[in-house]
Amino acid sequence: MIRAVALLACLALAPGFALAETFKKCQDAEGKWHYGDQAAEACELSKVTEVDASGVQINEVDAPVTQEELVAKQRMEQKLVEQKKIDDEQKALDQRLLATYDNHESIIKARDAMLAAIDSAIAADQILKEQLDKELAGVVSAGDNGASDKVAELKLRIEQFEKSIRNRLAKRESTRERYDFQLSRFRELTQQ
Repeated sequence: MIRAVALLACLALAPGFALAETFKKCQDAEGKWHYGDQAAEACELSKVTEVDASGVQINEVDAPVTQEELVAKQRMEQKLVEQKKIDDEQKALDQRLLATYDNHESIIKARDAMLAAIDSAIAADQILKEQLDKELAGVVSAGDNGASDKVAELKLRIEQFEKSIRNRLAKRESTRERYDFQLSRFRELTQQ
């Protein structure tokens, strides 16, 4: 501040210098200070400070935003938009969960009923697969050379049932996880 006032005094005494009401100062990228009306041009990428004749700061113009800052700002704005979307979706799911179930026991009953239905389907597939296994064993033990088409057909059907059983087991696990999450979330929302 003292340097700025001293500079003003020196400039005022210099021939041909008229004391302006305000002047600008800034520091360029190399660290060199610039004063006067040309300061803003010399420091186009720096912050410019406007000072009155008594050396008091009256205005400050921030440095322009760099490309990196602009990209970072856009990323942050995008993250905020994405987070708001996630929050809105979760709010809708929470409202649906609270509207669907009266209490946590109703979630447990729904989960158990769904798992029982899947278990029944797995058991049915297992019974049918075992019947095909027995049929295949009978055809193979008969040793009929013309039965190769029948063997291939039985093996294909057995593979289909095995795949169905694996899919149903995976569905059972995902169903259990989904209901367990809903139960946990319901308890959070109702603080039970």
